[in-house]
Parts: sequence; C-alpha cells; structure tokens
Amino acid sequence: MLMATLRTVNTKDLELLLALDKRLHGITESTFKPNIKGSPFRASIDTYTDQSISPVEIEMVLKVIERGGFVFYPVNTSMGLAVGLHF
Repeated sequence: MLMATLRTVNTKDLELLLALDKRLHGITESTFKPNIKGSPFRASIDTYTDQSISPVEIEMVLKVIERGGFVFYPVNTSMGLAVGLHF
C-alpha cells in the first residue's frame, strides 16, 4: 500500500480531518527564553480544547486512514498525561 500524500488524499477526507483538527487543536505562537543568558527564540505551542471526539467521528477517521493509506503514530500530549495521534 502506498503512503498518502496531499496529492493523493480525497478532498472530502482531508476536509473532515482538518475540521476535526480545528475543533480539537490549535497552535499558539510564543517566544521562549531558555535562561537568563540565553537568546530568545520563537516557539509554536500546541493547545487542545476540552472537546472530545465522538465514537462516530472515530469510525470516520479510521475509514479515512484505511482509504487513504495514512501512516499515523501515537504521541504524548498534555505533558504526557494523554495520548494523541500524528498523521
């Protein structure tokens, strides 16, 4: 099976994934300074809403993954207290 790319994914499937991501996840841009002598640098911080994905949405996402040949893997979120998936 070939791995999905933006060129091969179904537009409706991509819209579903993007809509779910927009509802559940965001990114805040910030500046991080590692210590008093360090130079500040820009950082992107993942933020998550308190909404959950429904069982129906889970089924829809799994069908998208199966149809599109997506590769996904679990990651730590919320300081390691929750599991998320990266595609």
